[in-house]
Amino acid sequence: VVHGDGSEKEFSYDTDAGYLGEVLEENGLISGEEGQFGLFITEVDGETADEGKEQWWCNTKAGETVSTSVDGAVISDGDQFELTLKEGY
Repeated sequence: VVHGDGSEKEFSYDTDAGYLGEVLEENGLISGEEGQFGLFITEVDGETADEGKEQWWCNTKAGETVSTSVDGAVISDGDQFELTLKEGY
């Protein structure tokens, strides 16, 4: 997780879940709103994106943008995902 102030925090989970969203929600790392494309993340590790500042949480896998919501991001052993607070739409 890369927070708005640039600080980074690493989390590691062992799971049998098939999708990233399941793991992150089960462990209380994220929250958000359901939309037509799946879960839109609004909060990660206690930091809420500020819509007034056009902030949003970007989901990447090994540095590459994930083209699905966390609900649709399939996970496999050893995968590494990043959630980064971005500013500007």
